[in-house]
Amino acid sequence: MVQFLGNKTGLREAHQGEDPLFEKKYVLPESEKKLVSRLYPDGSLYYLTDREEVPRGEKIRAAWNLVSTVHEDGARQVKEKLQQCCREEFSAEDPEDIPGTTSWRFFCGGKLREVIIKGTPEGKATVFLEIDHLISSMMDKIP
Repeated sequence: MVQFLGNKTGLREAHQGEDPLFEKKYVLPESEKKLVSRLYPDGSLYYLTDREEVPRGEKIRAAWNLVSTVHEDGARQVKEKLQQCCREEFSAEDPEDIPGTTSWRFFCGGKLREVIIKGTPEGKATVFLEIDHLISSMMDKIP
Protein backbone atom coordinates (compact mmCIF):
# COMPACT_ATOMS: atom_id res chain seq x y z
CA MET A 1 0.00 0.00 0.00
CA VAL A 2 1.38 3.39 -1.00
CA GLN A 3 1.58 5.95 1.79
CA PHE A 4 3.49 9.06 2.81
CA LEU A 5 6.23 8.66 5.42
CA GLY A 6 4.62 8.69 8.86
CA ASN A 7 7.34 10.80 10.47
CA LYS A 8 5.95 14.24 11.37
CA THR A 9 8.94 15.36 13.48
CA GLY A 10 9.98 18.88 12.52
CA LEU A 11 6.85 19.74 10.52
CA ARG A 12 5.24 23.05 11.42
CA GLU A 13 1.95 22.71 13.28
CA ALA A 14 -0.04 23.75 10.19
CA HIS A 15 1.43 20.80 8.28
CA GLN A 16 1.05 18.15 10.99
CA GLY A 17 -2.40 17.07 9.78
CA GLU A 18 -2.11 18.18 6.16
CA ASP A 19 -1.09 16.05 3.20
CA PRO A 20 1.74 17.42 1.04
CA LEU A 21 1.23 18.06 -2.66
CA PHE A 22 3.92 15.44 -3.15
CA GLU A 23 6.65 13.51 -1.43
CA LYS A 24 9.74 12.73 -3.50
CA LYS A 25 12.43 10.18 -2.66
CA TYR A 26 15.67 9.93 -4.62
CA VAL A 27 18.09 7.07 -3.95
CA LEU A 28 21.65 8.20 -4.72
CA PRO A 29 23.38 5.86 -7.19
CA GLU A 30 26.80 5.96 -5.53
CA SER A 31 25.86 5.63 -1.86
CA GLU A 32 22.26 4.41 -1.76
CA LYS A 33 21.41 7.26 0.66
CA LYS A 34 17.90 8.61 0.30
CA LEU A 35 17.05 12.27 -0.25
CA VAL A 36 13.42 12.91 0.67
CA SER A 37 11.50 16.14 0.12
CA ARG A 38 7.93 17.38 0.42
CA LEU A 39 6.06 20.38 -0.91
CA TYR A 40 2.88 21.58 0.81
CA PRO A 41 0.02 23.52 -0.83
CA ASP A 42 1.15 26.77 0.84
CA GLY A 43 4.56 26.39 -0.84
CA SER A 44 6.48 25.13 2.21
CA LEU A 45 9.37 22.94 1.09
CA TYR A 46 10.83 20.41 3.54
CA TYR A 47 13.75 18.02 3.39
CA LEU A 48 14.14 15.02 5.66
CA THR A 49 17.32 14.93 7.78
CA ASP A 50 19.37 11.81 7.21
CA ARG A 51 20.60 10.43 10.53
CA GLU A 52 23.82 9.23 8.88
CA GLU A 53 24.84 12.81 8.01
CA VAL A 54 24.85 13.93 11.65
CA PRO A 55 28.28 14.01 13.35
CA ARG A 56 29.13 10.90 15.36
CA GLY A 57 28.07 10.87 18.97
CA GLU A 58 24.94 12.96 18.44
CA LYS A 59 21.69 11.13 18.91
CA ILE A 60 19.10 12.42 16.47
CA ARG A 61 15.96 11.11 14.87
CA ALA A 62 15.14 11.75 11.26
CA ALA A 63 13.23 15.04 11.12
CA TRP A 64 11.70 17.32 8.51
CA ASN A 65 13.42 20.66 8.01
CA LEU A 66 11.70 23.63 6.39
CA VAL A 67 14.28 24.80 3.88
CA SER A 68 12.38 27.31 1.78
CA THR A 69 9.07 28.44 0.37
CA VAL A 70 7.91 28.22 -3.21
CA HIS A 71 5.97 31.27 -4.42
CA GLU A 72 2.17 30.85 -4.47
CA ASP A 73 2.08 30.78 -8.28
CA GLY A 74 4.82 28.11 -8.30
CA ALA A 75 2.92 25.88 -5.86
CA ARG A 76 -0.22 26.30 -7.99
CA GLN A 77 1.70 25.31 -11.14
CA VAL A 78 3.17 22.27 -9.39
CA LYS A 79 -0.35 21.22 -8.37
CA GLU A 80 -1.51 21.58 -12.00
CA LYS A 81 1.41 19.45 -13.23
CA LEU A 82 0.57 16.75 -10.67
CA GLN A 83 -3.06 16.79 -11.84
CA GLN A 84 -1.73 16.29 -15.37
CA CYS A 85 0.23 13.27 -14.05
CA CYS A 86 -3.02 11.82 -12.73
CA ARG A 87 -4.30 11.56 -16.30
CA GLU A 88 -1.15 9.80 -17.54
CA GLU A 89 -0.12 6.17 -17.46
CA PHE A 90 3.48 5.53 -16.49
CA SER A 91 5.27 2.22 -16.82
CA ALA A 92 5.19 0.16 -13.64
CA GLU A 93 8.50 -0.05 -11.81
CA ASP A 94 9.66 -2.16 -8.90
CA PRO A 95 8.98 -0.24 -5.65
CA GLU A 96 12.31 -1.23 -4.07
CA ASP A 97 14.85 1.46 -3.16
CA ILE A 98 17.18 0.79 -6.07
CA PRO A 99 20.11 3.22 -6.46
CA GLY A 100 19.35 5.86 -9.09
CA THR A 101 15.56 5.69 -8.73
CA THR A 102 13.20 8.51 -7.86
CA SER A 103 9.72 7.92 -6.47
CA TRP A 104 7.00 10.55 -6.50
CA ARG A 105 3.93 10.14 -4.28
CA PHE A 106 0.91 12.38 -4.81
CA PHE A 107 -2.87 12.27 -4.66
CA CYS A 108 -5.05 11.54 -7.68
CA GLY A 109 -8.76 11.89 -6.95
CA GLY A 110 -8.35 11.08 -3.26
CA LYS A 111 -6.09 8.06 -3.88
CA LEU A 112 -2.35 8.18 -3.23
CA ARG A 113 -0.33 7.28 -6.30
CA GLU A 114 3.35 6.44 -6.63
CA VAL A 115 5.40 6.83 -9.80
CA ILE A 116 8.88 5.32 -9.74
CA ILE A 117 11.45 6.44 -12.29
CA LYS A 118 14.75 4.69 -12.91
CA GLY A 119 17.50 7.06 -14.03
CA THR A 120 16.61 10.20 -15.97
CA PRO A 121 12.91 10.72 -16.73
CA GLU A 122 12.00 10.21 -20.38
CA GLY A 123 8.84 10.62 -22.44
CA LYS A 124 5.77 11.51 -20.36
CA ALA A 125 7.84 11.25 -17.17
CA THR A 126 9.73 14.44 -18.09
CA VAL A 127 6.85 16.27 -16.41
CA PHE A 128 8.65 15.48 -13.14
CA LEU A 129 11.72 17.37 -14.40
CA GLU A 130 9.36 20.28 -15.14
CA ILE A 131 8.11 20.13 -11.54
CA ASP A 132 11.69 20.19 -10.22
CA HIS A 133 12.44 23.19 -12.45
CA LEU A 134 9.31 25.03 -11.28
CA ILE A 135 10.31 24.55 -7.65
CA SER A 136 13.90 25.70 -8.13
CA SER A 137 12.89 28.71 -10.22
CA MET A 138 10.00 29.84 -7.95
CA MET A 139 11.72 29.30 -4.62
CA ASP A 140 12.33 32.07 -2.09
CA LYS A 141 15.87 32.51 -0.87
CA ILE A 142 16.83 29.92 1.68
CA PRO A 143 16.91 31.63 5.09
